[in-house]
Amino acid sequence: MVRSLFTLIPALPGALALWCIPAGALAQSVEYNLDDNEGWVEVARPEPGTPEAVIAEARSILVDGSPGRAYAIIDKWIRENDPKSENPRVKTDRGIEYVGGDSPWLPNAYLLRGDCLLAMDREWHALADYEINIAERFPESEVFPVALERQFGIAKLYLGGLRRRLLGFRLESAADDAIEALLRIQERMPQSELAERAAIEVMDYYYRTGQLQLATTMSDIYLANYPRGQRRVEALTLAIRANIALYRGPTYDGASLLDAREQIKRLLLLYPIAAEKEGLGRAQLVAIDEASADQLLDTARWYFQRGDAPSARYTLKRLVREYPGSQAAGVALRTMEQRGWATPLPEQEASTEAQEAPQEAAPNADNQDGDATDPPDQTDTPGATP
Repeated sequence: MVRSLFTLIPALPGALALWCIPAGALAQSVEYNLDDNEGWVEVARPEPGTPEAVIAEARSILVDGSPGRAYAIIDKWIRENDPKSENPRVKTDRGIEYVGGDSPWLPNAYLLRGDCLLAMDREWHALADYEINIAERFPESEVFPVALERQFGIAKLYLGGLRRRLLGFRLESAADDAIEALLRIQERMPQSELAERAAIEVMDYYYRTGQLQLATTMSDIYLANYPRGQRRVEALTLAIRANIALYRGPTYDGASLLDAREQIKRLLLLYPIAAEKEGLGRAQLVAIDEASADQLLDTARWYFQRGDAPSARYTLKRLVREYPGSQAAGVALRTMEQRGWATPLPEQEASTEAQEAPQEAAPNADNQDGDATDPPDQTDTPGATP
């Protein structure tokens, strides 16, 4: 009694096993029926001499652990049948003739040749088959998504530190080529799960290698392109960590801290459990507020050094107003008390705020050229002040 139809695709050897061939992605080789008495019984085999038979033979040899032999078979067939190959001609009784024609089996053949190259530890050449000979030429073929999956796997290895061969040795970084491949995957299969993985992989690479601004940019792109993406938590978390890492101290621009603060609030609102699990909850918000308060305190110090007491007073008042629970706020309150700057009533503060507000951009180490100002007036900067 026949129960079902099964196409046998054994596991691939060596490095190729990292990317298993999904059922139906390649040409069928041998078909079996499951019989109650005899078990799996062969019911169909490709006709000898057909492209399907050549591909089935080469694949069988590859699975048996001989990628070199499999490559020779499928490469010969490609050269004889692809009009764009270097030598699509064979010797016949009538001489040397072209016997190709854009065979529908070419995408499968190129995928198999790429798999052979991958199993032979020649992933760079395999990438060319997946990219140029399949993704570019046959985007409508059934093996197109399989080829993109192979490209993703190779790109991930390159971003993980694998170097490209140069003169037989793995000496050359292929990170830029890997990034390009991952970006093309997103263009070719937008809104797919594979495209999301590719975007996250690029983002993670930029973060690991200290290219933090690019990491935050990629996170913004991901969140815009995949508003319901499965990896939104991962993208938002990575962007927060990158923005926190971009902050270099109170004497530098603190815009990235403000971005991180808003992103943490968003993470807490949408994914509170994940936020606390990643250590990006309310405790991290408190730490960011402390750092932002320290930056305002450092700005007030700078105004004091320049003898600009009104701007210093405005900055200290702003510090107390925006971060009342911070340690820096305590220092600011003591300083204002020592100078007789008692905090005015709200209506008085509103009437004088515009006059006291600094007219120039807040100073930091990113927009100042060092000690370009005159020495501070000692009467304006007593030791007890910041």
